[in-house]
Amino acid sequence: MTGLSEQLAAVVENVGASVLRVEGRRIASAVVWSPDVVVTVASAVAGLKDVQLRGADGTARPATVVGWDVGSDLAALRVEGDPLPVPGWSDGEALRVGNISLALGRPGPRVEPAWGLLRDLDGAWQSDTGGRIDKWIEVDGSLPRGFPGGPLVDAAGAVLGVNSRFLSRGGGTVPTVTVRRVVEGLLSGQHARPGTLGAALYPVELEEGGRGLVVLKVDAEGPAAKAGIKQGDILLQLGDFTLSHPGQFLRWLADGKAGLEVTVRYRRGGVEHEGPLTFGERAPVEPSGGCHN
Repeated sequence: MTGLSEQLAAVVENVGASVLRVEGRRIASAVVWSPDVVVTVASAVAGLKDVQLRGADGTARPATVVGWDVGSDLAALRVEGDPLPVPGWSDGEALRVGNISLALGRPGPRVEPAWGLLRDLDGAWQSDTGGRIDKWIEVDGSLPRGFPGGPLVDAAGAVLGVNSRFLSRGGGTVPTVTVRRVVEGLLSGQHARPGTLGAALYPVELEEGGRGLVVLKVDAEGPAAKAGIKQGDILLQLGDFTLSHPGQFLRWLADGKAGLEVTVRYRRGGVEHEGPLTFGERAPVEPSGGCHN
């Protein structure tokens, strides 16, 4: 047991050198992706151009927000100054339920660990914000404040992914394979900007059969309001996309729909209407239990 304890302490020390504190919209952590790029959670930096990072020595290092992805709650930051130590990233192909894991964060001046066991492993899934996450990794225990954006590591010190509170109601880990796909897209400038409708929706059965999405709430300055959509309207179609399931709609919106102009078809008081609508760009928000697009 002493050997395991020393091994985990060494992991915290070694990987901790690659974990930084992010001073953005909220305090978060970040993990080094390459010598001049770190990954953190989008919910901490979305909408910002520049943030400060702090490592073990407490020195503030300026970083530029390259971009963010709402669906995976990931953001890439480019860091000025000396090269950063890059940890070993793993796709976790050999993971098994019951393996020891450590969540690392730097909510304050020192890196801190949170112990856990891998509770469940599964295939691809969709986040509450419509993103495609390539692997389900569930760890027992809760993520302490300031830890989101930090890494999940195994007992050997390999980084398995980035921890987030906002992927789902219970939080989750973005696996390395998803981190790689999203970060490479952000750095290349080819990442698709997710769209927003600016309305809260709920599925409803239509009298003639089929389903639509009834509008529960409309953001006063959002795309739906600008298109004349009102509370109580039933949305039937947006462009070539038929509206029937909120989750499918979220995923469709997340796939680069910001700025897209479509024809919206909806029903109000039993009468169908249609008109132009241009999607806005979605910023990260905490899941509220409803479907807000």
